[in-house]
Amino acid sequence: ALRPPVHAPKAIAAPPSQNSPKLGTLILAGLATAIFSAGVGWLAIQFLTQRPWMKEKPVVSPPPTAAQPRSSKPSSTIRYSESLKLAPGQSVTVQGNLQPGEAQSYRFEGSAGDVLSAQLNGSGVSFSLLRSDLSPLNGESQGIANWQGTLPQSDTYFVRVQNAPANTERSFQLALALAKPAPPPPANPTPSASLSPSPSPAAPVIDAAALNLGPDAPIQRLSGQLAPAHVQRYAVSVQAGQVLSAAVVDDKAVTLTILNPEGQPLGSAQNVLNWQSLISEAGTYQVDVVPVDGAVPTNFAVEIGVQQQP
Repeated sequence: ALRPPVHAPKAIAAPPSQNSPKLGTLILAGLATAIFSAGVGWLAIQFLTQRPWMKEKPVVSPPPTAAQPRSSKPSSTIRYSESLKLAPGQSVTVQGNLQPGEAQSYRFEGSAGDVLSAQLNGSGVSFSLLRSDLSPLNGESQGIANWQGTLPQSDTYFVRVQNAPANTERSFQLALALAKPAPPPPANPTPSASLSPSPSPAAPVIDAAALNLGPDAPIQRLSGQLAPAHVQRYAVSVQAGQVLSAAVVDDKAVTLTILNPEGQPLGSAQNVLNWQSLISEAGTYQVDVVPVDGAVPTNFAVEIGVQQQP
């Protein structure tokens, strides 16, 4: 019998896929992107972690500061500083008004040794004297109304007039004066030339003469010339109760002085031209003829007499 022919089975090939090449391409691209991203990320991490300026710095907390005590003094509102033209030998006066807690400053230039006088008039106001760095001049130059003293150094000085915060508006008047100090005495003062006293005039030379005049004798006239610095003296004996008289006759180039028996001038008979008196004490009296100008020769004429009391 005839057998039908037996055919060997044929392999059936799978139908070709139209998307296989594209899928492979996508897979490869994804893998490449992942690898690239991983590399870039690793490099970035290494770059950032190895930068010195990116290292974390320790945070240091500042030490706690001590709390500053609050000033118990109320602050003052200070106006602008006004410049004053003040020189030694000059004075200046300013005035104004201050609100509560307000202050007004005045500045001037002073030299070491200058003497400053300051006086403030006004109720409830005071002033302080300050240096250029606004420090007090001394312990007695704050909150005062009067001050006088010597400036210690050449500097710009301030006078600050202030009104207390608790006050109402106040007016004031400030007077300032500057003076140069008195010059110090020299270390070795020159002795002042003492005035030599004027030499006392030399005692005159006495030319003495005695007169014998009785009560019954007439008045005697006497004349002559006196040499320079000479005095003519006449001695006359007189009894108590008699009258002695003397007079200048010709001119007034001489005067008369009558001396008692003790040689002392009679109080009423010094440098006279005419004299007469009752004698109460007996003795020898002297009549001096004295030139007015003892430096030159002087002519004279006098009359002297002794008479009984009438």
